Amino acid sequence: MPPALARFRRVLTCVALLGLALTGAALAGNGGFAPAPSASPNEGGIRAIYWVILGITGAIFLIVEIALVLFVVRYRSRGRARELEGARVEVLEQEDYDMWVQGRLSRPDQLGRETFQGTCAKCHGLSGQGDIGPPIAQSPLLRDRTALTTLIRNGGVKMPAVGKTWSDEQLKATLDYLRNRFKAGGGSGG
Repeated sequence: MPPALARFRRVLTCVALLGLALTGAALAGNGGFAPAPSASPNEGGIRAIYWVILGITGAIFLIVEIALVLFVVRYRSRGRARELEGARVEVLEQEDYDMWVQGRLSRPDQLGRETFQGTCAKCHGLSGQGDIGPPIAQSPLLRDRTALTTLIRNGGVKMPAVGKTWSDEQLKATLDYLRNRFKAGGGSGG
């Protein structure tokens, strides 16, 4: 049985059991839903208003719950692959990571681009506009290769040492990519 169908079956079973549990309380006279009998001459009017209010709030509850369920069913997965549902971080074992880097050493521009997109852009944005981290597209630090290497290898005030385990080739490819992409602090080129 597909996982979605099994999950639906479990939810439906829980709803049915909850309905059975509440049915007994509802059928047991007052059941806690109706107002207590009063000695007021307006008892009929009070009871009628009570049921109107209960009906309106029940209808609002149903509308909200149905909208929520429709939203979840319609937009959650709809058979889409998990990769299409937003950013993910894939953690590789050291050997796999080293093989990934080695496979890209023949194309340092690609290695630099993928390293930037997979590491730097998570905080600094794909256009270097800044997000969690500060903007780097116009940063004068891009002109100072030594300072940038130190920052990537050792981290900074709020920046973690993302390049601590990078090979020299990967660091060089990333620095070259940053210099070419952002024109050494002069603009946000492509």
